[in-house]
Amino acid sequence: MNVTETEFKFDPKAMTAKAGPVTFQIKNSGAVEHNFIVEGTSIKVEGIQPGQTKPATATFAAGTYKVLCTIPGHQEAGMTGTLTVTQ
Repeated sequence: MNVTETEFKFDPKAMTAKAGPVTFQIKNSGAVEHNFIVEGTSIKVEGIQPGQTKPATATFAAGTYKVLCTIPGHQEAGMTGTLTVTQ
């Protein structure tokens, strides 16, 4: 799943996937560093520099997960999203 980060959003903001292994390709198309965290999972990709793409893979159970950038001020500026995983 391709995810693009900019100031201060994820594209797509609402993500969907099937239960099981999911691989993200996270591209920072912004001008400042970002990270990519999926709460409740092992996905914690730190230090994604402008122009850089980093992969992340985890196995997901069905449910809804919060996606965010935890760099100070980014989440508060709206850099959040959701991942909905279906069976």
